[in-house]
Amino acid sequence: MDYPAGSWILPAQAGLGTALQEIASDLALNFVSVTAATDVPRHAAKAPRLGVWVPWADTDSIGWLRHTLDQRRIPYQYVRDEDIRAGGLRGKYDVLLYGHVDLELAEQIHGIPKAWGPMPYRKTSQSVNGGNTIAFSYDNDDLLTAAGGDDADTRCAEWPPHRHHARRDQRTA
Repeated sequence: MDYPAGSWILPAQAGLGTALQEIASDLALNFVSVTAATDVPRHAAKAPRLGVWVPWADTDSIGWLRHTLDQRRIPYQYVRDEDIRAGGLRGKYDVLLYGHVDLELAEQIHGIPKAWGPMPYRKTSQSVNGGNTIAFSYDNDDLLTAAGGDDADTRCAEWPPHRHHARRDQRTA
């Protein structure tokens, strides 16, 4: 069989044939299985240096992208907004993945407005002495806030706020 330049020759691997058959029709590609090694000029292909841009303001869907790459053991570098602004990307990455984000175009280019940007961490005595606690109740979609101490669970803010529930200690199990 004649293999044109650019053909990929993959060594046999468990599950490879099945995986290729599954994607062949979706991608309109042809795959051929051979029983003996082919005698064609070849060279090893390097895996591309992959960067995954994770914008500070929208990490949810990018997290799923990263999870998928991790599950398939595909190596990549975590790229932050600061890395993009610093430039020099061609020297570091061959491919830069930028997944779906729920940001307006201006926010994708310039970042989110400073008023909504990362807030600096401030250590306070409340964090050591039992400041407010926020907890989610999975059984009824409430957002529970407690002041701590003996009056815990005395304040209950609903989440979403349009429904009304009794205080937690008045609910039946």
